[in-house]
Amino acid sequence: ESKWVEIWDLFDSKKAGAISKSDFLACVRSLGRKYTEKDMNEKTAGLPDPVPKDQFLAFMKEPYTGPTAEDLKTALTAFDGKDSGSLPISQINMMLKGMGDKLTDEEAQIILDGLP
Repeated sequence: ESKWVEIWDLFDSKKAGAISKSDFLACVRSLGRKYTEKDMNEKTAGLPDPVPKDQFLAFMKEPYTGPTAEDLKTALTAFDGKDSGSLPISQINMMLKGMGDKLTDEEAQIILDGLP
């Protein structure tokens, strides 16, 4: 919970006790919560804008499992045009640096170095 407050404080630089809903979404994602857009819209539909700190903490206390290994496998299967069960390193590199939360060359290399 101290990490949550630390990150919250970065977004609440004016110490107003509340942050905009767009900053709230960025704050939650920066803490590793990778909800789908649909899930995030459903979970935050009742939140005010700006979002007060106590509601942020309550949101973060809700259980979060994130994507499962099966979810990731299913997502990557869409890129396996040859149905080979594997992807070329160059394609993984391109996806890491060009899709979603784009990684830098250095960040992508750290991930690639950890692949079997």
